[in-house]
Amino acid sequence: MKIAFVYTNIATIGWNSFNKFGPQNDDCFVIPPGITYLKALLDEDGRHESDIIDFRMLSGPDEYRQRLSEGNYDIVGISSLSPGRDFAVLAARIAKEQGPITLAGGVHASALPEDFVSTGYFDCVVVGEAERTLFEILALMERGEKLPPIYRTSNYVKDLNELPFPSRAYLPTYAHAFDINGRMAGITGTRGCPGRCKYCWPNQRIMYGSTYIRRRTPENIVQEITYLQATFAVKFIAFYDDTFSWNKPWLREFRDYIKDMRDNGVHLPPIGVNARANTFDEEVAEILKEIDCIGVWFGFESGSPKILKLIQKGCTLEQNVRAAKICREAGFDVNANMLVGIPGETEEDYILSYKFLETIQPDNVRYNILTPYPGSTFYEELAPKGLIEMNDYEDLEVNRPYHAGKGVIKSVDYELVMRWVEPFRSFQERAQLKRRLRLLQDWRGVPFPWLFAFLEKNVDSSPLAFKAISRVFHFLAKIYHRFFA
Repeated sequence: MKIAFVYTNIATIGWNSFNKFGPQNDDCFVIPPGITYLKALLDEDGRHESDIIDFRMLSGPDEYRQRLSEGNYDIVGISSLSPGRDFAVLAARIAKEQGPITLAGGVHASALPEDFVSTGYFDCVVVGEAERTLFEILALMERGEKLPPIYRTSNYVKDLNELPFPSRAYLPTYAHAFDINGRMAGITGTRGCPGRCKYCWPNQRIMYGSTYIRRRTPENIVQEITYLQATFAVKFIAFYDDTFSWNKPWLREFRDYIKDMRDNGVHLPPIGVNARANTFDEEVAEILKEIDCIGVWFGFESGSPKILKLIQKGCTLEQNVRAAKICREAGFDVNANMLVGIPGETEEDYILSYKFLETIQPDNVRYNILTPYPGSTFYEELAPKGLIEMNDYEDLEVNRPYHAGKGVIKSVDYELVMRWVEPFRSFQERAQLKRRLRLLQDWRGVPFPWLFAFLEKNVDSSPLAFKAISRVFHFLAKIYHRFFA
């Protein structure tokens, strides 16, 4: 059989965005791990052909229709997040015009399978991981049996080492995505998370089948890193694991394996990881330093103890401050994810969040406006009460209120949210500028050291001067990464 895997998550960036924005945009940079794992499995099996069709690389529906026609596919498998739901339905509708079997998978399919079924454009909707399920569905089709409307995965991959690397499925057109930040690549070493945050849980359990966190062996992970190093000359590895820091015995094992590699003359690129403050201490920081970690992302979310408790973060304000302090003392970049637009949030909570950032002085800040994604506790609490209002699923795009001035949760004061956008953005921009300044201080042979002294002195200057300085530094940073990093 011939299969097309279709990536439809373009609600934020639109058609042809990969070519328009390139790797500087996070949504363009991400190579979809789900369908690249599936393609790698089919390539390894050898009995079926498969292609990846990425909406980010197409000009619009007509080009997609043409690609399907030229490919003459038996099956079209469509992956979608909730904001891209309507694009997934469009992909299935166009596919049905040409006759192939249509499958849906991914986060939205797992959270609301009946929603996809109700459109009439999907022959089968997969709930949960699809690596084993795909072969079960193919076997049903080969026997001529009718596919169920909803196929709930029961055969999960217990040993992640059994999976081929998704890098085997990378298409040549993705290669330039690695150019961001001096050729960066992302990998995943675990599946699952110990957290129970209301904006994510319980969809984690639905997707992964249990609360058990599976992890690859250090040997398997390092094999993928060395493959990426040899194939794409990557200079930085970002671990996409929800929580890299949660298991100390595994971290020690990973460190020891990397040290053995170094003793044998194999040097790996530096890494960046995600961590939870309640699993982060001096020992974890020391281990990360030994494996050449240079940056840690924390989901701090808020500086308000009330909000941290409300979202069931599982981390206290004191733990967040302590984790940032340990990170700073270890010499890592401290990166803060913050969440706003939470039901019950007041101006006092925003003030506390801003004071928290002033205290920890992060190197990077990313603000997200709460979106009650289907499959999350927030969605399960708000939807039955009629507190979610949206025109279409694109309204669930995480930062839509930044552009539209309103959000989907009726009980949230979005005017209050938007009043805090500028001060938060200003803090984020200053943090990024200071980070670029530190990066470029190591630039050998700087012809105008006085320029850097001036920029450092005026990081917190007037808005107009700051914007001009930021643009100059952005340009210099691009030159540095392109030719000297």
